[in-house]
Amino acid sequence: MVRGRRFGLASLFFALLSGFVEAEVPLYEAKARLGPVASPPVKKARWDKLDRTLEAWLEAEDARRFAQQAGLHTEGEAVQVYVVAVPGAEKTVQSFLVEQGCKKLSRAENTFQCFANATLLRAAAQHQDVLAVRVPSYYRPAPWETRTGVRALMGSMTTEALNAMNATMWHSAGFQGQGVKVGVIDAGFTGYESLVGSDLPPSDRFIIWPNGSANMANSEHGTMCAEIVADIVPQATMYVAAIATEVDIVNAIQWMQSQGVRVITMSLGWLSWGPGDGTGTLATAVNNFVSSGGFWANSAGNSRLAHWQGNLVDSNGNGFLEFDGAGLEVNYITDGAGNCVNIPAQTSISASLVWNQWNAPQTDLDFYIVKWDAAGSQWVVLGKSEDTQNGQVGQRPVEENFDVATTNEETCYGFAIKYYSGPTNVQLEFFNRFDGNPLKAYVGDGSLTPPADASGAVATAAVHVATMNLEPYSSRGPTNGPGGALTGGSVKPDLSGYAQVSCNAYGANQCSGTSAASPHVGGAAALVLSGYPSYTGSQIRTYLEMNAEDMGPGGKDNDYGLGRLRLGTPPASTCTTPGTPSGLASSKSSVLSGETFTLSWAAASLADSYELQFANNSGFSGAQSYDIAGTSTGFQVTTTSAMTAYFRVRAKRTCGATGNWSNTVQVSVSPSGGGGGGSNVYWIPVVANAPGQGSYFYSDVMVLNVGTASSAVAFTYYPAGQTAVGANSASPIPAGGQGIFRDIVGQFNKVGTKGVLKVEAPQPLKVFSRTYNKLAAGNSLGLTAGTTFGQGMEAYSLADTLSAGQSAYLVGLTQNAFYRTNIAVANFGTAVASVTVTLYSGSGAQLATYNVNLNPGELKQEDQVFVSKAGQSNLESGWAKVTVTSGSGVVAYASVLDNVATGGQKPSDPTTIPFKR
Repeated sequence: MVRGRRFGLASLFFALLSGFVEAEVPLYEAKARLGPVASPPVKKARWDKLDRTLEAWLEAEDARRFAQQAGLHTEGEAVQVYVVAVPGAEKTVQSFLVEQGCKKLSRAENTFQCFANATLLRAAAQHQDVLAVRVPSYYRPAPWETRTGVRALMGSMTTEALNAMNATMWHSAGFQGQGVKVGVIDAGFTGYESLVGSDLPPSDRFIIWPNGSANMANSEHGTMCAEIVADIVPQATMYVAAIATEVDIVNAIQWMQSQGVRVITMSLGWLSWGPGDGTGTLATAVNNFVSSGGFWANSAGNSRLAHWQGNLVDSNGNGFLEFDGAGLEVNYITDGAGNCVNIPAQTSISASLVWNQWNAPQTDLDFYIVKWDAAGSQWVVLGKSEDTQNGQVGQRPVEENFDVATTNEETCYGFAIKYYSGPTNVQLEFFNRFDGNPLKAYVGDGSLTPPADASGAVATAAVHVATMNLEPYSSRGPTNGPGGALTGGSVKPDLSGYAQVSCNAYGANQCSGTSAASPHVGGAAALVLSGYPSYTGSQIRTYLEMNAEDMGPGGKDNDYGLGRLRLGTPPASTCTTPGTPSGLASSKSSVLSGETFTLSWAAASLADSYELQFANNSGFSGAQSYDIAGTSTGFQVTTTSAMTAYFRVRAKRTCGATGNWSNTVQVSVSPSGGGGGGSNVYWIPVVANAPGQGSYFYSDVMVLNVGTASSAVAFTYYPAGQTAVGANSASPIPAGGQGIFRDIVGQFNKVGTKGVLKVEAPQPLKVFSRTYNKLAAGNSLGLTAGTTFGQGMEAYSLADTLSAGQSAYLVGLTQNAFYRTNIAVANFGTAVASVTVTLYSGSGAQLATYNVNLNPGELKQEDQVFVSKAGQSNLESGWAKVTVTSGSGVVAYASVLDNVATGGQKPSDPTTIPFKR
């Protein structure tokens, strides 16, 4: 839970006057108090061309651990770096990098990206044609981008903006993106596999950038964007690229251009990706694509409340910048009412600071993430970014690569900027990615994030699809002036798109941000291109701008641009619109949850197929769509409370035209009892979204409907030590269909917990789960970030469980230098259960006995059980007997895990040992 805390200004000011203290000591330096800097010591850099993060990595005693803590991307003993060449010496530097074995080499202008080991880094730092070697400026997602709502990854969800943007008229006229190639660039496309052919184009029209395949599972953010585009141009061919850096983006653009893509949408931005004045590597790449005839839509950013800009002011001379006129030296994250908000532990907390010295910066500033220490009533440093800026060519006016960027306790966090040396007449700005909450002192002006500042980019603001009001987070213009100055910029954004729409990636009405707005504009551009194939990107832009509906003050402004997206009348079409289905009716006017009924209608002229929509409201907001070949279908609604189901249908043609909606039919649905599931109940002993050793555990749940009718699914999650929570699948699973529920615990917003999961449905199911740990960047095992180790876990019915007086066995257990064993027991019954676990050696000798009491829905696990209960750390062979002494509904399992450690971390690659009767 995020809670607010109110501080008086005096307590903040007092703590800062007495200096910061460090919360955790970085590996590369001793603990030191940060105080006034009237006579600052000279920063000593052994390698002048390396940024301080890379220099620290070279000097770290445990390089792998440091890389993980600092968020470096690793491959074996190498880290990903940018090597910046002297302009004109690119060929020389490229040959040098190839000879030195730099892996996965790519390039954007004079910047080379590759994985370099320590030897190569030292050589590059001494090469005369190398200007600088630094950590890439990675795109880092906001917390909401990885937080999803419970939904089945099947069926269909459609953006509610189609009518508002007039896309339905174009669809009815037969224009649905036929013959158009559209690109989506993003940080990841998690779950796309289950949507290809339904909410995404079929596999022959869904093309993945080969160089980004390793990033595809990094985020569902791109899946959202791709779904929105597909809703607008369902017949287009889609090219997707999953990226992590600026160099990746440039290379993805070049690949898409080589494939004939003429429209690209990207919902990414980062403050240090350019001066914000329309220049820089990315702005150049965008403008080049547009100059060659392409159209580029870009999210304006969600930073209006999470951005600050201003002059360097330090009235008390203690070295710390003051963010307001009242001496505020820590700009902390609030709850919107001025209270410093408590942020949960293990939350990514990233930020970027830049200032207007983009050519050999002479002003040296340092940037800190600080947290509130309630016991000491002071701010302490969590993470620091302290690169050197002393006028050297190749340096950047950027601080963002913190040595620690993950919260380590639930408290409130903020940011501080410290002046180190150099001219003080600078203008600076920073933003952070906890952008759903305002900074204590925020500045909305100029909060646009590059490359939305590029003149060729159609920067897109966000309006709420239901109210048409500007979203409060939507970044505001103008762009920066020349060189990153805070004055002299241009009006941006250019258009406004739609947010709070529905998609499978995040759920009904949960697809938000300017990230959702931009693909509406990109999809609209592709739709215009399908109607006017000869149009250039500039002509498409002119068309969209001329037809936009003006919002706010008259003309283009820094909030809405030229107004909200609205397509004009489509061109004449040769695809005749089909007729309207008549007589839509239901075989039953009222049903119980899970009860099957039939929907039927009269055939429409020229219809090749039909689209059936189901919703829980008469406005069909968040409706589910189903493709039906004939004029009738069986249907089933599962619910835990009384509701009215609404249905409508329309005809479709293969040439793209769609007809008008039929009459609406209502069906009253009453709960049948037993949750949303009916008579088929299954239990998974453990699902998780919780930290492991050197990694983090997630659980996906697979549900296969082996019944004869479609079926919704009800879930009840019992997190250890917390109250149970429940939810239904967002759409029914048809007979023979499989729903995949990604990160099921995260979808319940129960991050950091593990526990038992109950699955119910009126139709028989096959239920299985996979709990896996995804390794972080810089993990001590030297494996690529995102590498996973998984543990399969089957679901049980109550008939499979143990009751009082029954016993079962866990075999093949071991505890030694190579493996360790954990034993877990869970209670699926309705009363308290008592269990006795007896441990044996492979020779049959009894080693220990312990008892476990379990509340209904409770899971308890004993880690390294042979050590903790029997004192056995070198047991080659063992087994356990599990006996239920009271209660029922008990299951047990063991996990045998790899025990080989590197740097104190274990891979936690578990094998599940189910109980045997």
